[in-house]
Amino acid sequence: MIAWKLANISTLLTGTVAEVAARTAEIGDQILKVSDKTGVATDNLTDGMYQVISAFGDSADAASILETAAKSAAAGNATTADSINLLSAVAKGYGDTSAAAVQKAADLSFATVRLGQTSFPELAASMGKVIPLAGTLGLEQEQLFGAMATLTGVTGSTAEVVTQLKVTMQGFLSPSKNMLGMGNVKLALIAAVIASVAAGFVLLWNKSEKFRETVMVLWGQLQALGGALADMAGAIWAKAAPLLEMPGNALLNGLERAVDLLAPVAGNILGIFTGIADFITGVFTGDWDKALQSLQNIFGNALAGLGNLAMAGFTAILEIGTSIWPAINNAVQAGIAAISSRFPVLGAVLGSLWATVQKVWSNIQVILQNAIQFVQNVFAGNWSGAWQNIVNIFGAIFGTVASIAMAPMNMLANGVQRAMAGTYTTRQGDAWDAIAHRVYGSVKYTGWLMENNHPHLDTFRFRAGVVLQTPDPPADSLADNMPIWRTEA
Repeated sequence: MIAWKLANISTLLTGTVAEVAARTAEIGDQILKVSDKTGVATDNLTDGMYQVISAFGDSADAASILETAAKSAAAGNATTADSINLLSAVAKGYGDTSAAAVQKAADLSFATVRLGQTSFPELAASMGKVIPLAGTLGLEQEQLFGAMATLTGVTGSTAEVVTQLKVTMQGFLSPSKNMLGMGNVKLALIAAVIASVAAGFVLLWNKSEKFRETVMVLWGQLQALGGALADMAGAIWAKAAPLLEMPGNALLNGLERAVDLLAPVAGNILGIFTGIADFITGVFTGDWDKALQSLQNIFGNALAGLGNLAMAGFTAILEIGTSIWPAINNAVQAGIAAISSRFPVLGAVLGSLWATVQKVWSNIQVILQNAIQFVQNVFAGNWSGAWQNIVNIFGAIFGTVASIAMAPMNMLANGVQRAMAGTYTTRQGDAWDAIAHRVYGSVKYTGWLMENNHPHLDTFRFRAGVVLQTPDPPADSLADNMPIWRTEA
């Protein structure tokens, strides 16, 4: 370590002569420790420490920041000073100069060097031009470095990409009429990333035969999935369409019932206004008995009206729900059955979810029934019955909460159970017909097995360890599910 370089660092320190000397000696020890950890020469680190204190100040994090910068420089084939220039620009631009923030900037910088076509020295020389603008516009560091990793080497060199981003950001800070119409600060960056991804796709398509083959395989799988989804949607609609008329009729009947139940409420309202008139008359005539009786009538009718209103609402909801529930349940069950025929695991998960919904609806029915009975018991003076209604209501509420809380666990368990039950792991040399015979007991299900394993249709004999889907065959599966090469004489 060169003494004059430490002397340069001491010029950045504050305090008495003795305090500066002690701190300089401490910094020298810290540099030696960082050198031992990173393998970076002390001369390089001493220059770096000067940069750290100059950029961040003499803080307790100085040694940690120096170590982070030295490791980043070593990984990025740069000098410690270059690394600190980059990291300080990021940290200061985003208003956080802690050791953790510097470490985050280092991680993102290294990822950008690894994924893009750039280097630490190039980033250090260029990023300072765009980071303050990015911070002002509210762009996340991940978004900025992601754009750099994507665009470098596609739309230009590191300096050119930074210039492109700078011009775009300046346009947003001083927008033209066209940019004002865009309305989104991040739109240009998103468009640039999309363009670069498209350019990369075209490049790979033209240069890599393996890439083209992979894309075509994925496209074939998507087409097969689309066909399966179309068939599934058709099956669901065929089952559900006849049931759609039922909810409409049930809703109309429920509303008519609610209107009937609201009739007493009109009488309660009339009683309230009559009581108010009698109260005023009693007050002005000095008939205080009449005034007191009028007040009792007013409050009595008000409470009765609220009770009748609650009963009407609860009864309408209960009757409408009870009427349309069978149609909803049948439609959902038909949909789950159609899904299960193509995607057994998904069907098992949805079946578990719907079982939870059924439990919740049963509890809601209990809550509504007891709410209606509670109102009736209160007005009848049956307080023990009313208390039992409250107990029943809270019991149903707790049951609903428990069912909802257990739903994710039950869905996961059913899905895993169905996945394990619906797969077969191949042995070396397995053929389609042999697997069908082993799983289903007959080679007549070979076609069904192949239909449910499109990605492997080009395989004649399997290697060991391939996982195939083995859903239950439909009840009408006969020899017409045989592949053509098993049916020809």
